[in-house]
Order: sequence, then C-alpha cells, then structure tokens
Amino acid sequence: MALERLKSFLQNLYLGKHKGQELDDETQQTAVLTGHLVLVTLFVCVFYTFLEINIGDLFYLPFYAMIILFSIGALLLLRLQRYTLAKSVFLFPVITIVALFTSIEKHETGLYLYFIAGCLCAFTLFGYAQRGYAIFTVLYILLLFSLSYLLDHQLFEPVNVSEEYVRSSFIFNFLISTLASVAMLYYLMHVNVRSKRHLQATADELKESRNRFELAILGSSGGIWDWNAKTQELFLSPRIASMLGYKKNELRLVESDWILKAIHPDDFDRFEKTFEGHVKKKKPFEIECRFRTKSGEYLWMYDTGHAEWDSNGKVLRMVGTVVDITKRKKAEHALKEQKEMLEKTNNELDRFVYSTSHDLRAPLSSILGLINIAQVSCDPAELRSLLDMMKGRVDALNTFIDEIIDYSRNSRTGIDKTTVSLFELVGEVIESLQYYENYQKLVFHNNVPKNLTLCTDRGRLKIILNNIFVNAIKYHDPHQEEAFVSLDAEMHKHWVMIRVEDNGIGIDEDIQSQIFDMFFRASEQSVGSGLGLYITKEMTEKLGGQISVTSRKGHGSTFIVKIPVGNSRTP
Repeated sequence: MALERLKSFLQNLYLGKHKGQELDDETQQTAVLTGHLVLVTLFVCVFYTFLEINIGDLFYLPFYAMIILFSIGALLLLRLQRYTLAKSVFLFPVITIVALFTSIEKHETGLYLYFIAGCLCAFTLFGYAQRGYAIFTVLYILLLFSLSYLLDHQLFEPVNVSEEYVRSSFIFNFLISTLASVAMLYYLMHVNVRSKRHLQATADELKESRNRFELAILGSSGGIWDWNAKTQELFLSPRIASMLGYKKNELRLVESDWILKAIHPDDFDRFEKTFEGHVKKKKPFEIECRFRTKSGEYLWMYDTGHAEWDSNGKVLRMVGTVVDITKRKKAEHALKEQKEMLEKTNNELDRFVYSTSHDLRAPLSSILGLINIAQVSCDPAELRSLLDMMKGRVDALNTFIDEIIDYSRNSRTGIDKTTVSLFELVGEVIESLQYYENYQKLVFHNNVPKNLTLCTDRGRLKIILNNIFVNAIKYHDPHQEEAFVSLDAEMHKHWVMIRVEDNGIGIDEDIQSQIFDMFFRASEQSVGSGLGLYITKEMTEKLGGQISVTSRKGHGSTFIVKIPVGNSRTP
C-alpha cells in the first residue's frame, strides 16, 4: 500500500495535471524514468552540498547549484509535457558539469563512470523512436570524455584531496552510476518483456481474428480480393479461384489487368464507370457483373469493395469481396420470362376470346342462313348446292377447332423427342393433304435426303410442315403453268435447316413481319383463321428453333425452319 502511494505521488510529481490524460505507455514510462533519474541527481547534489559544507570546502557549490536548477527545470518541463526538451535540459548540463569535475578532481575518484551511465541513459530516455537525439548525446559525451582524459590541457587546477576522500568518492560514484545503470537496464528489460507480451497478445488476437474471419468466409459463398494500387498487383483468395474453376493458388497473385480479360465485354463499361466513381469520387463500389471462368463460361458475381486513400486523395489499395449470384440471376431471368410469358398469354387470351367467338359464330350464322333458304326451296339442284355450302362451312369450322386444339396442346404439353426420318415425315404430310381443296393443282417435291434423321418432337414438326404446306395450297397462283411446293433439308453442325419454297401469289413486303402474329389476316378476303402460321412459329420456338420467310409479291414465298440437331445424324 505504501509503495503504491509513493508511486502515485511520484507520477503526480512528474506528470502533474497530465497524469490522468491518455498517454501512450512508452511515453509515460520514459517520462517517469526521467523523473526518477532527476530525483537521484538532485539527491546526489544535495548530498555533496552538505558534505562540502561540512568539510568547509565551498568550491563545488556553484556547480551543484547549477545541476539542481537544471534538474528542477527538467521536472517542470515534464509536468508541461515537453518531454524531449526535459530530457535534453537534464542530460546535457549534467554531463557537461561532470566533464568539468574531471578537470578538477583526480581520475581515481571514478567520475568517468558517469560517462558510461550517461550513454546508457541517452538511449534509454530517447529510445529508438528518437535515436537521432540519443546518438547525438552519446557523441557529445564521447567528445567531453576525450577533452577531459585524452588532452593535457585542463580548465582548472586539480584540487589536492586526501586518499580517504578519493576512496569514498570512488565508492559513492561507483554505487550511484551502477544503480542508475541497473535501473535503466531493468527498465529496458521491463519494456522488452512488456513488448513481447503485447506482441504475443496482439499475435494471438490477430490469429483469433484471422481464424474467425476465415471461418466466416468459408461459411459464406464469398471470396476476398485485394488490389495494391502501387504495385498494380491483385490478390485473389482461393475461394475466388475455386468459384472460377481454377486450382487453389492458381490465381493467388495476378496483374491488375487480369480483370480486363475476366469481365464480360457487355459489363466492362459499367464496371469501369462504377470503379472510377468509387476511386475518384468515393461513391460506393458495388456491382453485379459476369466473370469468365477457366472453361470460358461466365458466372454472375456480386462485387463490392472499399479503397484506402492517402492525404492527397490518391488510392493506396482497395479490398473487396465477390459472391456468386448465378443461381439468383437465373431465377430472376426465369421469373422475368414467366412474367413476360404470362403477359403474352393474357394478351393472347383476350385476342383469342374475341377472335374465336367471331370465327366460331360466323360459320354457324352462315349455316343457319343456308338452312332457312333450304326450308323454303323445292328445287333439288338448289338444295344440293346449299348442302355443299353447308359442308364447306362445317369443314372450315372443323379446321378452326383443330387449330385451337393444336394451339392448346403446344402451350400445355412438353417436348416428346424421338428419332424422326424427315423424308418419311414429309411424305406423310403430303399424303394427308391429298383430299384438301386445290391439292391436285400443285406438284409437291420432296427433296429431303432419305438417310437424314433428327431427334425432335415428331408431332409438333408434322404440324409445322402441314401448316406451311396448307398455306402454300391456299395461296397458290392459279395462273402458273405448274404450281409447285418444294421442300429441301440440310444438316449443319448444330441444327437442321428445312427450306419450303412455292411459286404462289407471294406476300407483300410491308406485312411479312406480321404473318406470324395471332389471327393476322392480310385482308378481309384472306381465307383461314389467322392461327396457322402463328401456331407454326410457336411450335418452332417450343422446339428451340427459328422460322423466317422471304417473299416477293407475284413470285412466291420461301419459309426457312431451323431445328436444333439434338441427336440428328446423316449416315
């Protein structure tokens, strides 16, 4: 308890009102040590002052008084937090006066021991952070030592003292310098131990933080990147390498231009704009973009980061994370497609209800009108003509109902892939149309290689070909010497191209882009419901294919259907 009170009293004496303020540990300890050395020096001076007065020798009193004044000044500077100046005010005058003493007393008194203690004191008080002051002080001490012991010239005449005085002075000087040196060495050892403990504690804390951080990273789907703006090097964590299909340390340290090759070209401008906005304007850096994997595919990543700037606003480094959001983006894309499909379905449903009600009602109204005429007619020939017209209306109604069924099945049923001989399928379609009105007026050419097969939905492909052929029959040119429909097919690497050409009346160029729309009719005189080519396009896209048309009015039309190869082959 008494030791704690003494310690508190001395700290209050040295630090004064700054005792309770936040000082770093090393500054506070060196300030307290400086205060201790100043007190020891005061004690020595006071001791020698009383000793000199007791023996009646007053020659040294002015020197002791100077040391006492400088020591008190050092204590005052400590209390004012002028720590470096306090050390200088204490060390330099004391060492200088000690050097003067060596010109007065015999060397046997051991005053040179204070030079050793002074050198040790300089490095202890100033420390490594102020090693320049320490080295300068040591050089100053060595200079004084050289002047005092190596030169013959002395400022004062040596004082004649007794052997007993020499002996007692040596013992006292040895004890004081030794105790001071031991105190400083103990302080240095104490600082070293405290530093080791602090470093160990810091290392343990860093290790624990690193382990916690690594566990957090492993528990998430994110990876870490670190960009050094000075060296232009980009560190990528093993997690990022793994996400992109590389080995663990294959992308550990790369050049910063690696990002130029990794980001999808369509996302690069957006990425660069976001990056520049953060680096130059300190806007948040977060972006969703695609990164190329080792295999050449692209993954969607959520990339975030934060830079560190110097006092001039120049970027020093930037650290961030990337998270694989490919599944989320696919889900968003699927949701978007479903939304668009739903909107399309709703729009088509509205048109479907309106058009079907009209197309169903029109043949029925026509049949009722014909029945009313037949009821009042007695002419057998007229009745036969009326029955033929009724049959035509029923056939048209039946065809329309078949198209509605095809449309419904296409939107509700999945793909049923089988191996299909295209030559045989085309033959079936042509044969099924032989009783179709005006069929006999056209010549059909099946130019498909007999060995060409493809893996696709046979039912849908048959409807596609049937609708294109029916369209060619409906709009054939009766003025042609030989109306024809010709079908060719070619096998390509990824798809089969089916080409259906006719020499019919053709299609106006300004309406060619509309012929695949639901219920589209070029004019009121157009035959059919307007569903045939729409269903053809829908079924083609259902198979993952494409359909297009080129036509010239009065010169015929050519339909191109591309179907993915699947397991298609030509032996």
